[in-house]
Amino acid sequence: MPGDPRTLGGYWLAGRLGAGGRGVVYDAYDDEGRRFAVKVPRGEVTQQLTDAVLRVRPCQLARVVDVGVDGTVPYIVSEFVEGPDLRRAVARHGPYGGAELRVLAVAVATALRSLHAIGVAHRDLRPESVLLSPGGPTLIDLGAAGVGTVGTPTYLAPEVIIGERPGPAADVFAWGGVLLFAATGRDPFHGESLGGVMHRLLAVDPDLDALPDGLRELVGRALDKRPADRPSADALLAGLATLPATAPNLRAVPDAAPDTVPDTAPDAAPDAAPDAAPKSVPDAAAAGSGGAAVTVLRPAPRDTARGGGRPGLGLVPPDGLAGPPSLGELAERVYESLTPRQRERLPALLLRLLNGYLPDEGCASPAPGDDAPALEGLSAEDADESEVLTRLTDAGLLVRRSVPVRATRTEVGTLVAVSGEPIAPAGAALVRAWPRLGAWTAETRTTRPKAAGGAG
Repeated sequence: MPGDPRTLGGYWLAGRLGAGGRGVVYDAYDDEGRRFAVKVPRGEVTQQLTDAVLRVRPCQLARVVDVGVDGTVPYIVSEFVEGPDLRRAVARHGPYGGAELRVLAVAVATALRSLHAIGVAHRDLRPESVLLSPGGPTLIDLGAAGVGTVGTPTYLAPEVIIGERPGPAADVFAWGGVLLFAATGRDPFHGESLGGVMHRLLAVDPDLDALPDGLRELVGRALDKRPADRPSADALLAGLATLPATAPNLRAVPDAAPDTVPDTAPDAAPDAAPDAAPKSVPDAAAAGSGGAAVTVLRPAPRDTARGGGRPGLGLVPPDGLAGPPSLGELAERVYESLTPRQRERLPALLLRLLNGYLPDEGCASPAPGDDAPALEGLSAEDADESEVLTRLTDAGLLVRRSVPVRATRTEVGTLVAVSGEPIAPAGAALVRAWPRLGAWTAETRTTRPKAAGGAG
């Protein structure tokens, strides 16, 4: 998008994954081509909050790997979590039940327990912030509703609606709403207007008949209008551990209790959003009541090919449904669709377009901008080259740079720019995200003749 940064904190931005009142999330890559989600939040990111979120145990949570400020722009970097969100999954699969619903309940409650254990509230739990990843349901958007903002209206707790600060009890309320959504395919407090939503949140108890016995009682307690009467995340997990073992891939084992909650807790966690490569297998914990030992529902051994060798909880995306592909995957798809002749000519074509984008500080190339390199010298009759450019542009890997024009009023608004002829990469991240292109650029640097030096 115009005005979006090319980099933040050393991460190369490829495009937007999402944007809203809580901030903007970018698809991003580091210099080694590893994928991350970079969030630019709306609201303050305090040092206290930063210290807390970097300490959280990443159990069914997208791990935050970096928090900082680039100039005046705050950013939060998290692992990129593969997989679609729960709302998309329910739309494709239909409502969940039985073992799958229990797995979802355990995973999300485990994520909340990890946050609450260090005094952090999520503040915006909703179907879109739960991704069905190969490692099991994973919570993202940590603290997307930062200081001074609130979360998604249909999943807000009643006390938040009337102006109280959201805390762990508000997360538990949202947990109940998300479980009910997963079981019915409907937002439990949906209304035709914000006033209608508020009325339902404050005065109407939703129908819980779609939930199985045992889970129905837990969700009902979580959706209590009074925050003091809701169970904690620990209590939710303790209750889930007593339900019939309808998920054969879960088994109970002992585990250590979480870190002690600090005396001073930040208001909310920063956002995380989508995974590079998590180091450990997530645990779904079910804590006892305040004791030093807890029960953990661990995934039993199963085929890990789907999860890249990483055992996961038994709730996977519906067939054919996945998260957004990486920039490198998109580029490789285009490459595989080309003819042998087109593939042979592609490196030279791309390297011409990448002038000014190559990751080589010693290369005396013009910086990209409004005068980004045009396709000068290319033959309009060259059907192969034209087709390649079309495919790259259609995939969003190349763009035509906008050309400013005199402001002109039109029926739809004021026109200030038009699409120009110069074609350039959609972003500098392409070189980092596509290994094949990275190899071509490295080969070019090693074979480029050195500039002649001056007289000594």
